[in-house]
Amino acid sequence: MGATRCLVFQLPTRTPRRAFRWRGPPSGEELRPPPPGVPPRGWTRRLQRLCDAAAAGGGGGAVADVGCGHGRLALALASGGGASRVFGVDRSPHALAVAQENLARLGPARAAVEGRLTYVLGDGLAALRGEDPVGCAVVAGMGVPALWAALRGAPGWRPLAGGGPGDGEPGSSNRTLGCAEGLSRLVLSPQGGAGWPTLRAALWLAGWDVCREHLVAEGRPGFLHLVLEARRGPGPRWGAGPRGAPGTVGDAVSAARGAGADPARLLVGALAEGAGGEGDDAVLAEFLRASAERHRAVAGRCRGAGRTGRAARAGAEAREAAVVFEEVLRRVLSRVQG
Repeated sequence: MGATRCLVFQLPTRTPRRAFRWRGPPSGEELRPPPPGVPPRGWTRRLQRLCDAAAAGGGGGAVADVGCGHGRLALALASGGGASRVFGVDRSPHALAVAQENLARLGPARAAVEGRLTYVLGDGLAALRGEDPVGCAVVAGMGVPALWAALRGAPGWRPLAGGGPGDGEPGSSNRTLGCAEGLSRLVLSPQGGAGWPTLRAALWLAGWDVCREHLVAEGRPGFLHLVLEARRGPGPRWGAGPRGAPGTVGDAVSAARGAGADPARLLVGALAEGAGGEGDDAVLAEFLRASAERHRAVAGRCRGAGRTGRAARAGAEAREAAVVFEEVLRRVLSRVQG
């Protein structure tokens, strides 16, 4: 197969934390009352969407909230009946102490929830060695490098070129953890927006198929969050990349094009066709417009840095990405107007 032009988004050492600002109304879905034990002020549309996604689809095994923080999602799943067994994992003793305090606020219902909820001090899926099999893993509130590192031990996982935290540690293993052998679903909500295409590419290469995506807008003004659901596919596709395990969106796009796939599925994901279901088209259009503007700005800065070498390549890639975002934006606006 001949050489194919592709978009290359190398995973940076530190994914930018800047999120997409949203100045419109919140997402259209109604914010329901929080489950027992979850403070009303801490219950958001994003948390509700994560809870619904983790509870949907079955898949067997327990649900692991990796990087659970104060434990609101883990508590919501356990007290609301969204999962028969829930693990809340975090490497911060202070965060887990707050999570235990939130659990204590349940009062008489605490005993029943404690039988389904276990908090574990540790880093990522690796903290669950020796525990019951996990059927669904939820990771939210981290940049893409940290999120991907937290999934070490999931089926198909490999370190990404460019390095996320812990990806290059001596002795790090690509072997699937025993507790993750039955892992069939991932629910992910990364911080920022710059690394979203890289995350989709990494999932695709690792053998995970993104089945649903939602953009969740909080407040006015507020932030735009991505909630992504992926199911375990037939097997890893790392061999499809030109360098085996490249960790770039570009190599995944190259392989996808070779298979006749649409590059927009990696840059925009399931949002491109409105596969997220009840997603708000106004929210999606704003995200696409902001993404195109960001990439146009990158292309302009690269043009100013020089016409040859690395800057020129980065500028060409950013311009091509902007074209993809603008094309999907036209599709969305046509759908709205039609």
